[in-house]
Amino acid sequence: MTNRKIVIIGIVLGGLLLGVLGIGMFGVKDTSRIKTKAKLSTNELLDRTTNSDSLLLNDYIEKAIEVTGPIKDITTKDNKTTILLHGGHASKLVICEMQTNQNKYMDQLSKGDVVNIKGVFKGVLLDAILLNCILIEKNNNG
Repeated sequence: MTNRKIVIIGIVLGGLLLGVLGIGMFGVKDTSRIKTKAKLSTNELLDRTTNSDSLLLNDYIEKAIEVTGPIKDITTKDNKTTILLHGGHASKLVICEMQTNQNKYMDQLSKGDVVNIKGVFKGVLLDAILLNCILIEKNNNG
């Protein structure tokens, strides 16, 4: 083979590899198809961000977890809905960025409603962050 053919084959294979890796790394997860790793209340999750249990949260990173708690706020921007859940921590929240296929349920929700949301846990900065979230249940008593 000539050097030119080897370079062309290398470029094509490299492009295919980058394409496959890009889809795997940045593809949107369908959370409804992922097994739930843990079921926690907002208080349980937020408590683990502030004490010695915080190392336990490492087991949940990039895993689907369910969180139940009251809605503090619902925002929508660029067809992306974010639900903020609060608990007993005045300065900490659980941020749930919803999958776009969940937008049809957002009109049924209000501040103060208690909901069960499943999402992929990304970690904690000031707040706990869940992405690709789906609504599991709205507590009618909330």
